[in-house]
Amino acid sequence: MNIILVRHGETAYNAEGRMYGHAQVPLNQRGVAQAQAVAQRLRATPFDAIYASDLIRATQTAHAIAAHQSVSVVSRPALREQHVGDWEHLTIPEVKQQFPEEYATHSADPAYTAYANGESFEMLQARAYEELGRIQRDHTTGTTICVVCHGGTINALVCAVLGLDIVHHTKLWIDNCSMTTLRQVGPQLQLVRLNDNAHLTDFGQLP
Repeated sequence: MNIILVRHGETAYNAEGRMYGHAQVPLNQRGVAQAQAVAQRLRATPFDAIYASDLIRATQTAHAIAAHQSVSVVSRPALREQHVGDWEHLTIPEVKQQFPEEYATHSADPAYTAYANGESFEMLQARAYEELGRIQRDHTTGTTICVVCHGGTINALVCAVLGLDIVHHTKLWIDNCSMTTLRQVGPQLQLVRLNDNAHLTDFGQLP
């Protein structure tokens, strides 16, 4: 089984450096073009299923991919980005100004400290990895699956697959509409490709 993880395209909040977790922010013009680019890259890869986070930026990206496929998009809320709680819609400078003590506490241990009224990265990893397991169990050996989600979600899954403590998630970077591929061999998942953005060279990403 091959599982291709795709991060959603760019949004206005990405461009502005705003935190938005579970907020419903659609793709901007650049993000729509990125989604079309990854869809074109993947059109020669027939998928047996396409799953997506139910957040609009992921579903828009997934539907662009599905337009060239024979399967429809299945929504899975457990694939959402980390819930940033009270920091939603804010930039980091705004967080520092409005929540100085909470920012200091979170910065000291960002992997295991939950955002106020939100999640820790540990909580994100637990729900996303459980969902990935459900997807694996629902499909047979030899299938190819597309999962459209979020940068934090993909980082969390990669750390889980590699057996890395999640404190290392900050050392990974996932570009908008890049592809990260996992391969299941027996009971084991292997990381085959990380942050493949060769189809995005026209958007300024390095190949």
